[in-house]
Amino acid sequence: MFRLILKTCLKGKVKFYKNKWGDFLIEAGHSSGDVRYFPIFWWLPYFWDSEIAFDLGIKIPENIKAFSETWSYQWELRNLDGDVVKKGDKLVGGYGTINVTNKGFFRKFIRAWTCGKARAFVLSELHPHREYILYASFAGYTGQSDMLRIASFNVDDRTSYHFQLFLILFSIIASLFFAGLFKGCGIGV
Repeated sequence: MFRLILKTCLKGKVKFYKNKWGDFLIEAGHSSGDVRYFPIFWWLPYFWDSEIAFDLGIKIPENIKAFSETWSYQWELRNLDGDVVKKGDKLVGGYGTINVTNKGFFRKFIRAWTCGKARAFVLSELHPHREYILYASFAGYTGQSDMLRIASFNVDDRTSYHFQLFLILFSIIASLFFAGLFKGCGIGV
């Protein structure tokens, strides 16, 4: 029970899903240029003016000794209803390629991902107070994959956090003021 609570608290505002396609494990993560890449800052939410970008990682199973192939992928951003999100008249989505290989000395020592691509999913700014789900499909290896759920996250408005901070500071100052007032009037606190 404690492990579940700790895992939930430490994972942050974005949930990344591990997907299996054949023997390969596909997962996304925070972009290495983002402050949320570091473990302590996972809790930071995405705001409407944040540039949202995720890295893509693929783990090749150990039973495949020499593998080198270029996969293409297509991604799209959907809301909770399953509709593709639009910015103006354009759909939020894209495509790209990734070189999937386990050749090379340094690739064997990467802990989670055998290969990957930085900033594979660039979503840029999104509307606040909404929840989003990122889907992607891959082509290569043995054909075409289904649409895989990559990540789910929500975008917050910075002003709501400013107001919460204001309320906390106001209540602290008000309690100190009234405690000093009661103490000065001789009323026991």
